[in-house]
Amino acid sequence: MTITSSIMIEAPVERVFATFTDLELLQKTVQGIEKLEILEQPKFGVGTKWRETRVMMGKEATEVMWVTDLEPNKSYSIGAESHGTKYLSVYNFTETDEGAEVSMSFTGTPMTTMAKVFSGLAFLFKGSLEKQLHKDMEDLKAELEK
Repeated sequence: MTITSSIMIEAPVERVFATFTDLELLQKTVQGIEKLEILEQPKFGVGTKWRETRVMMGKEATEVMWVTDLEPNKSYSIGAESHGTKYLSVYNFTETDEGAEVSMSFTGTPMTTMAKVFSGLAFLFKGSLEKQLHKDMEDLKAELEK
């Protein structure tokens, strides 16, 4: 399953990138995040790891995530593993005449037999997840444009 989304933000790309990679600000700004605890390497970079708690589909879900790739002011990737599935979120930042365009992709790859069986049901929650991921970016846009 892959989900993509993008958003235009009227702010310099450097400021947008800094906001999207500020874990303490994410916890305060992104409404979907209930709790965020930095586990390793507080300065955002490859290897930074944190535990994030959200309410998804009415249930609390906590996942450990980490930065797998980073190109300052251009892109970063976040990995996670849960219930036999590997997840990868990739954020790309492009400077435009209006500010910055942020595009993201979220991919879930089932690794175990059970995860592969349940991946057939992904269509049931894909729309909800798509809305949530875009809402996260809207929350950050609102913070940047206020």
